[in-house]
Amino acid sequence: MKKLITLLFALLLTIGIAVPKSNATDKPAAGTWSGVLIDKHCGSDMSADKLPSHEKSCVMKCAKDGKNLGMMVDGKWYAFDKKGEKLGWAILKKTKAAANVQVSVEGKLKGDKITVTKMSEKA
Repeated sequence: MKKLITLLFALLLTIGIAVPKSNATDKPAAGTWSGVLIDKHCGSDMSADKLPSHEKSCVMKCAKDGKNLGMMVDGKWYAFDKKGEKLGWAILKKTKAAANVQVSVEGKLKGDKITVTKMSEKA
């Protein structure tokens, strides 16, 4: 009888560990972020001291048609969803800034990706 109870207890414990639990961090966090519009290629290797001089032409070359476009916030690169890439590309085409294109983004962050609802260039 003790062996049966021990076995059932071990089985229940194993099932409890194996079942993933819902976590509040699984849900996207809504917010607003300010940072520099930059492509993934350059953003992944960009140091904070070089970021202000990163040219718009490089971003447009590396993020052809907005693909792999995101932003740097506090030294970390965040990807945009398709809508964010489209909005960011439109800002790049219109801005008069030659480098360091600053944006403000509203949306939801999950992991390293922002689902963008609104984006505007910061003056």
